[in-house]
Amino acid sequence: MSPAMPDLLIRNVDDADLAELRKAAQAEGISMQSYMLRTVQRQVTYERRQATLATIRNELRGYGEMTDEDRASVRQAMDDAIDELGERHADRLAP
Repeated sequence: MSPAMPDLLIRNVDDADLAELRKAAQAEGISMQSYMLRTVQRQVTYERRQATLATIRNELRGYGEMTDEDRASVRQAMDDAIDELGERHADRLAP
């Protein structure tokens, strides 16, 4: 048996905002819970990516400019890693 995951409760959501979220979930054919979980996971991924980029930026100071080819390679590697993470967690997003 896997350990229980904590819940997240958000209070005082504007009615119009909540309606937009419900509409978006419905348009994707998933439950509101699945939609919000995916939204939170995407935000966490974004925050981690920003932290990683800041770390890389700090570590690369003083190395000079990157070539466009190097920059493209780094972006591709990051995109591949994000895709892999999404695939690993796809079962959590199922409706």
